Amino acid sequence: MPKNTFIGLHAEKRRRIYEGLIEAFYVAGYEAVTVADIVKACRIPRGSFYMYFEDKFDAFLYVLKHAQEEKMTYINPLLKRLDREAFFDIYEALVKAGIDYAEDNPKLVKLWMRFYHSSNYRLDDYWRQFETQAIDILKGYLLKDQARGYIRPDVDLLALAKMLYHIQAIDIMERFAQGVKTEAILTSVRAFLDIIKFGIKEVSDEK
Repeated sequence: MPKNTFIGLHAEKRRRIYEGLIEAFYVAGYEAVTVADIVKACRIPRGSFYMYFEDKFDAFLYVLKHAQEEKMTYINPLLKRLDREAFFDIYEALVKAGIDYAEDNPKLVKLWMRFYHSSNYRLDDYWRQFETQAIDILKGYLLKDQARGYIRPDVDLLALAKMLYHIQAIDIMERFAQGVKTEAILTSVRAFLDIIKFGIKEVSDEK
């Protein structure tokens, strides 16, 4: 993560460097980008880069984590409703908030997908940590709903959390990056929620 010298910078300069990092990684990709590319995009001396970050991996993680913090500003207002509503009742709104963030930050979506598809071992290790944490958070929401009687007690919540994670964090962002319209994405989300809520087995009238 950034060094204290970076954290102590004026907010406007931190923002300029953040946007420069996004541009550098967006144009070249993580594997190909060089420190020279980064300092040019950020408009800082090379020596300053190493005063702010350990290396390009450290800088890339800063972009990813800061992007996630910004995304949460779109999502947090919805999460406050979970005290009185079931998770699946706000799920479509959560997806829409994520798409709103993606529409406002298309370059970050591309970076995110590059991160997901990267074969770099350092990024892969961080991805596994991120994925585990995200699934644990989803499972926590589902546990609360199960305790309130919204979800059957025999449902495997870990399996459900993994399914939700891959739909929300991977499939939906892939489709957005491919240019699929928001309403088409939401239509598929509604269909997915119907399967989750009602299952796939034909209900027989026979007794």
